[in-house]
This record gives sequence, structure tokens and C-alpha cells, in this order.
Amino acid sequence: MTQQTLAERADLSVPYVSRVERGEKEPSLSTLLRVADALNIGLDELLGLKREQVNRSKERKILEGCTVEQEAVLLEMLIELKKIVVREWVRGKHEN
Repeated sequence: MTQQTLAERADLSVPYVSRVERGEKEPSLSTLLRVADALNIGLDELLGLKREQVNRSKERKILEGCTVEQEAVLLEMLIELKKIVVREWVRGKHEN
């Protein structure tokens, strides 16, 4: 796919796409999501992460005995932690 086509599909400028490709510009998470959507792939694939099947029994055990409110708080904390981890991972990937 050309930079022009990607820029059009992701609603970005061609110069911006070029600077990101050359490592001169660091895209935001929302930009990465738009690029992944334009390419019809997941963010994990765009970033080169392997998605593996995970046994969720540990997570279920952690939530046993929690109230609905406690589960909601834990979920919000997990969402915020994930944002931090993704941001730091993206930042680290661009530094390498």
C-alpha cells in the first residue's frame, strides 16, 4: 500500500505518514488505531505483538468473592494500566 493510500484511508497527511515511517514522528495511540483500521489489522499485529490464547482461570479466581462494584473498579484500573503499558511499549519500540 502506498503512503498516499494509507494517508487517505487513515485520514492523515502524506507528509505525516512519511515522517512516521522514517521514525521522525511518534504517532499517538489514536493514530495507531486509525492506521490499523485502515490496514484491516489489529493493533497487536501492527505493533508486531503475538496474540496468544490465554487461560483465564487465574483472572476468574482473582474476581471470586468481589462485588459488582469491586469488579468495576478493578476493570477500570486494568484498563488504565493497559494504556500505560501500551504507551511505554510503543515509546520503547521507537527508541530501539
